[in-house]
Amino acid sequence: MQRLALVNRSWLTTIPLLLGGIVVGLLMTLRSGAAPQTINPSRNTAASLSVTRVTELRARQQSLNSDLTRLREEQGVLQRKATENQGNLEEIRTQIDAQNQLAGLSALRGPGVVVTLDDSTSSLPSDAVDVNRYIVHQQQLVTLVGVLWNTGAEAISINEQRVTDQTSIYCVGSTIIINQELLAPPFTIRAIGDPASLESAAITSPLLADLWSRQREYGVVINVKQKNQVQVPAYTGPVTRRHLVAAP
Repeated sequence: MQRLALVNRSWLTTIPLLLGGIVVGLLMTLRSGAAPQTINPSRNTAASLSVTRVTELRARQQSLNSDLTRLREEQGVLQRKATENQGNLEEIRTQIDAQNQLAGLSALRGPGVVVTLDDSTSSLPSDAVDVNRYIVHQQQLVTLVGVLWNTGAEAISINEQRVTDQTSIYCVGSTIIINQELLAPPFTIRAIGDPASLESAAITSPLLADLWSRQREYGVVINVKQKNQVQVPAYTGPVTRRHLVAAP
């Protein structure tokens, strides 16, 4: 009886412990199952920022591509305009060069003639009635230049002075003034044009008959030579317009 009592007492002690363990186990199981799942907030934030950044970069890339396309189109327009302007500039430059040539503002060269006039080299006789017959005068130069112009001369110079519509030729004593420059004989007249025609006109023109007679009678020097290449300088004197104005 005493042994049975000890066994019963042992069971009574074990049962509460067993029940307590079961209860604790159930509570832990329930707590574990009921615990909510947690998500790392920093990982979600990083993912969200990456998507936003990619979207921004794509939008920026599209904007830059649009700008690049627009700039290429503008470049093409400017290049076409530059080409057109270059052509216009070349045309304007050609017109200016042509006008400068006509105005005598450009040096020119080409075939033509060279005429030399000088005072007589003959000794002046003691009974000479008119000394002026032995020297070259302004009027002979003016007449010769007029004959050459009328024969088709395209450019004329006298002693490196270009003859233009601004040129004046007049005499002061024994000196001739051309383009405000004092010149003395010999006078070298260069004319660009058809050499044969210019030479023939200088020799046979009735307007120059008196000059040739002075050569024969008084020894005035006059030589006319055809040249394959004649060069005349540009006009460098003042340009005066008293009445001329541009038409609207």
